[in-house]
Amino acid sequence: ILSTATKTKINDYDIYPKSKKGFEDAVEALMSENGCYLINASNRALTFKSNNHTIDNGERIIVQVMSFDVFPTAESIFEYFDFTVCMGAYDCDSKSYVFHEDFYPDIASKTLRFNHKTKYPLNSLIRVSKYQTKGYYISKLESAKVALAVAKVGLPNSWSELENQLG
Repeated sequence: ILSTATKTKINDYDIYPKSKKGFEDAVEALMSENGCYLINASNRALTFKSNNHTIDNGERIIVQVMSFDVFPTAESIFEYFDFTVCMGAYDCDSKSYVFHEDFYPDIASKTLRFNHKTKYPLNSLIRVSKYQTKGYYISKLESAKVALAVAKVGLPNSWSELENQLG
């Protein structure tokens, strides 16, 4: 949704299932109807690449189906997102877009506003530099919120925990 709003290249499509059956249906549809094949499985998502569909430059489409939880509403997804500029979703059932109230203002000002409830703040810390290379700004206060969230969750004690935090 962010790529569409900012008219930038779409890297992948993320599916956040509303139920376990929704997860199973999405995986089945990707593999059987859309000619996708599994390229990665983590504790957070299954990642597929399409043989049948490409983006404008000819690259095959990548789709991630989140597996770490189910999301009964589009708004419930936002509880896990780290920055408001990511808090846009399309609800396939209602065929409508849903946005956090700060989604468009933060995109317009290229401001990163941190969601301290995110489950993966260490990943957020790394993602800050990704957004900074795209021209986004993070204030000292928002940076401190990221640091405090990392401290609250704690540093990983194993490679497995690190992989879980970084996805």
